Amino acid sequence: YGRTAARPGKRNHCRMTPTETLPINILFFTVHKAASMFIYKICHDLARECGLNYYSVNHNKFNKYYFDTEESDLADLANWNNKAGCFAPLRYYFNIPRELNAQTILHLRDPRDVLVSLYYSEAYSHNVFKGVFDLNPSEREEIITAGIDQYVLRQAESFNSKYTECRTLLEKPGSIFVKYEELVLNFPVWLRKVALGFAIDNPKFIQKMIKKYAREFEIKKENIHAHKRKIVPGDYREKLATETIAKLNAIFAENLQKYGYQIETG
Repeated sequence: YGRTAARPGKRNHCRMTPTETLPINILFFTVHKAASMFIYKICHDLARECGLNYYSVNHNKFNKYYFDTEESDLADLANWNNKAGCFAPLRYYFNIPRELNAQTILHLRDPRDVLVSLYYSEAYSHNVFKGVFDLNPSEREEIITAGIDQYVLRQAESFNSKYTECRTLLEKPGSIFVKYEELVLNFPVWLRKVALGFAIDNPKFIQKMIKKYAREFEIKKENIHAHKRKIVPGDYREKLATETIAKLNAIFAENLQKYGYQIETG
């Protein structure tokens, strides 16, 4: 499980002495509807800066598939044979094989906003991809007819379990935790935290990335049919009934507290 060496001339861009090495693998965990496609893009830049192989299920010309599907048994060490580098985004938690010597990064969004975003995605905006997202028109109409409050409550327990599983990463030595809210409101701070997981502290590279993605999270008029519908945190307060928010607060109470999200009362 030795990692591929960094390309010549790249090592001085990372925060390492000549005798230091990066972790064998960098595993970037998140959930759906937390800017995971942006994470896919920025991790390509970060991995390239350090000369790491980059693996992603969001495949295109500059990276490789690492497993057949996002539901592959990633806890099985055999699935990692001949693979070393940055793996992102990992949208499902798994028990990380100890032999991977992995640096972990966890990026989460307020689960109440995640559920609201998921509703609009499934009801209106998500393109149909066979075997990945293939709701037929009648299924989409059923979601719209049921309404957002019923939808988010139906999904809440499943997402609460995901957030509970991810808490294991917070206890992992050296793990880095960042939030969607900081990503969209203060990208430079978010980027510097994430870059540390890649041992990058090159100011010129950081500034280059800040400039490159300066317009990524510009606030525009809401469009329910757009992939970037509304990026402002706290959208659930506008979209959900008071009773629904109270039920979500009860379901997510422990995780909201653990991840530092506010629970409004009254």
